[in-house]
Amino acid sequence: MNLSQVSGVLGTGLVIAGYVPQIYHLIKERCIAGLSLPAFVVWCSASLLFLLHATTTRDVVFVGVQMVNLAAGGIMVAFCKKYDGHVCPFHTASPRWWYRD
Repeated sequence: MNLSQVSGVLGTGLVIAGYVPQIYHLIKERCIAGLSLPAFVVWCSASLLFLLHATTTRDVVFVGVQMVNLAAGGIMVAFCKKYDGHVCPFHTASPRWWYRD
């Protein structure tokens, strides 16, 4: 594996590491606070298009990361739809300093 491929594999690992806490919280707490269903639908669409491109160009690392993105995004979409309107006690009780009326 060359340096470019190693960096791609490490980047894929970071993508996985970024999704795991989100997916875990979403499924465990059934909490969709701060998640945007339309955004995840767009990201899944983009991942599918990138996956098609990566497959065509036979870029193994890019295929792998797009498969991860598509799978994780699909999980997020499915559970956001399933738990629509649910917010965990932590997010219900936390101060909303980022929100202005």
